This record gives sequence, C-alpha cells and structure tokens, in this order.
Amino acid sequence: MSPAGDRAVPAGRVKVRIRVLREVAVLDAAGEVVGGMRGHAKELLVYLAVHRRGARLPDILEAIWPDATVTRAGQRLSTDVANLRRSIRLACGDATIQPVLNTGGRYHLDPKLLDVDLWRFTDALTAIAATADRFDRADLLRSAVGVHAGPLAGELAYAWVDGAREACRRQGIKARRDLAALVAADDPAEAADLLDAAAELDPASDGLAREAMTAFAGLGVAERLEARWRQLHAALAEIGESSEAATTTLYRQLHAELRTHPHERPTAATDPAPAERLDGRRT
Repeated sequence: MSPAGDRAVPAGRVKVRIRVLREVAVLDAAGEVVGGMRGHAKELLVYLAVHRRGARLPDILEAIWPDATVTRAGQRLSTDVANLRRSIRLACGDATIQPVLNTGGRYHLDPKLLDVDLWRFTDALTAIAATADRFDRADLLRSAVGVHAGPLAGELAYAWVDGAREACRRQGIKARRDLAALVAADDPAEAADLLDAAAELDPASDGLAREAMTAFAGLGVAERLEARWRQLHAALAEIGESSEAATTTLYRQLHAELRTHPHERPTAATDPAPAERLDGRRT
C-alpha cells in the first residue's frame, strides 16, 4: 500500500466511497449515488484516481481540455473541482472537508477522506506480490477480484483513458486466473467460474476461452463449455476474425468426450477435507 493510503483517518470520520471501476460515482453512507456531478468533474475524479500521487496542473488541462486556451481550461477546472468537492461533501454531510487538494500546482484526492475502489484493487495486487502464504494470497486475490467490478470509468470515453483502462483490465484478468490456479484443486467449480469471468473480460481471446472450456469439461458442464465457445465466436465475428485451429480442435475434442462419457460435477463427498480447502479460512 502506498504511504498516502496508510495515513490515519481522523477520529470518527468514515471515508467517502468513490467508484471508478464501473459507472463513475460518489457514494453516500447508504451506498447511494450522489447526483449532480458534472461530466468533466467525473472525468477529473477518474484522472485523479489514476494519478494517485497527484497530477500537475498543465497535465490535467491538456488531458481534459486539450482544445481550450489555458485561461479557459483553468476556469473550467476551477468549476469542476468545486463541483467534485460539493458532491463529496454532500456524500458525507460535511461542508468543511477538502477532498480535492491543490498543493503547489499539483492536484490530488485526499486518501484520508476517500475510499477509492481503484486504490483498493491496486493495493491488493501490490500486497499479493509480497505474500507467500497461499491462504493470504487467496484472500487478497478475492479482495481484488471483488473490487474489480467493471472497466475503469465504465463506458465513458475519455481521450486519455485507454492505456489505464487496458492495464486495469489485464490486471483483472490476471487476478482471476491466479485465483483460479490457487483454488482449482480444492474447488474446481469456483476455478471454472473465475476462468470464465476472465474470458468475459477478453471475449475474443482464444487462450482464455480454451482455459474456461477445459475447466467446464472437467466438471462435465457441457452447456457452459458450449456457451463459452459461442461467445468466443461472436466476439471474433465482430472484429472479422475466426478462432484459432487449436481452439476449434480442443472444443471438438472436449465436446465429443462429454457426449461419449458424460459425468456429473464433483459432489461434496469427493471434496477435499475442510482442513485442506483453500477457501480463505484456516481450519
């Protein structure tokens, strides 16, 4: 976790939740979206969430208002900073807080006041890299996967966001595949679901589709194997491509095996003993 994220929250203060993975929103204490946030205020929120340690004023102006004069862009920034601050203050019911700070020409979100989902996601991934214990790694991966609820900035289109969005997507795919590898021996059904979710994040990937189909075949779930095959073909058709020969061969092989030797999913009687399960609990 970054030093900024480690700073203590003032006594009695509950951090305001910020969502930038999926639809961008400031959430109140009840988890409801605070309304009234301007479009560029949302973009500024995402930009500052991505630039966690702060962003220089010229970089912000160039990213968000590239076609405006410096004076006009500065005016717009002031308006949108005020709007963003107002939304966050409404969320916590405190008009005195300063959630967006300007420190010598650098703007940043105050980590003492805000709980940003993107930061929780990246903090979990950072912690995983330094964690050897498989139970702790599974817990951290589950946390990361749980937070990674959708694409960075949702469906909003920003000129600067593609690189950050793609990096976040790839991290989400890796987290699901890594967790699947950890739990596969103890819970093959969970592993299959995770691999299918990874494939959903890149539906035109032959490699991810093969992993998911193989997992479903191991469970004897023909309908989900076929669904992933159809989704791969639909995604590839949208970009004028077709599946790799290895994927077609694997699908036909797995499909034929399931028709010839159908079998049921593993039952509780064949599950590992509780002490051996990797479900985030030590028994």
